[in-house]
Amino acid sequence: DVRKKPDSISQCFRDNRLGAELAMQSNLLGDLGFSFFDHDPLDSQNINPILVGEGGCVEIETKSGIKIVLIFGKNIDEQRVCLAYASFDREALTKSTNDEEEVNFLAPESEKKSKLKNQRLADWFYLIPEKDYQNIHSRFSETISRN
Repeated sequence: DVRKKPDSISQCFRDNRLGAELAMQSNLLGDLGFSFFDHDPLDSQNINPILVGEGGCVEIETKSGIKIVLIFGKNIDEQRVCLAYASFDREALTKSTNDEEEVNFLAPESEKKSKLKNQRLADWFYLIPEKDYQNIHSRFSETISRN
């Protein structure tokens, strides 16, 4: 299921402005189980707020350099609220090809595709059945504990 985001939040996601501008919407997002760290805990020089969810997050990185991020918020009526966005990560593309000329050739198309994916994701809160979320969460936890 999906629910429409308010325009101010949708625009932040559409433009991948997920820091300070989105943090101004923290009242609505907080009610859904999302909050902000005031900076990246792994990089104290990066002062831009970071969006987090009480249910954690999953990042999916493709060989084409497209990264899809799922951030999970509250369980409301046996459905987990999820925010999703896509972005282009040139470093991921570089790791998968190891050829700078190929990266330069593929990057513009991959970046264009990531923007299109992000446009599709930007307007919606996704509601995932809690049992499906628990399945994703337990599989992810198993993967981490094995490594």
